[in-house]
Amino acid sequence: ITDRLPLPEPLHEAVRCGLFGRCSDGGYRPSDGEIRAVVEAQVEGLVALAIEIESYSHAEQTGCHPLSGRPARSAFRQAANRQRAVRCAHDARVRFLGHLGAYERAFGHEATLELREFVLAAAATMIEPRQPPQRRVRSVNHSSPPVHRGGC
Repeated sequence: ITDRLPLPEPLHEAVRCGLFGRCSDGGYRPSDGEIRAVVEAQVEGLVALAIEIESYSHAEQTGCHPLSGRPARSAFRQAANRQRAVRCAHDARVRFLGHLGAYERAFGHEATLELREFVLAAAATMIEPRQPPQRRVRSVNHSSPPVHRGGC
């Protein structure tokens, strides 16, 4: 993936206002290696967020727990899991957009669109197709008598 990594030029305004740091003669202009490091860090974080968002979308659709992925055992738990998945997905999308906003301030709108496209394509290759959750069915042994467990 990193061989196709987009490496944009920093915006003059971002350098001038010291977004990348300051030096004695004003704003610091990062080297190509530093730009690569910044972009790689952004890609890594954004891909992780994109996968996280997809995971929450899956949990919203299936009703499984949005963090553990465990299937719910009741309709009530499914509804609660779906609500939690919606909140988690919203929070992850806000973080995703925040990262893109910071990137845009440093590298511009076109570079941000290119990064977003790159990140979503990279994330898509890492997301495994999911099978619908299977409910566990308890096997019943009809050959032995039922066991009485306390009570009257």
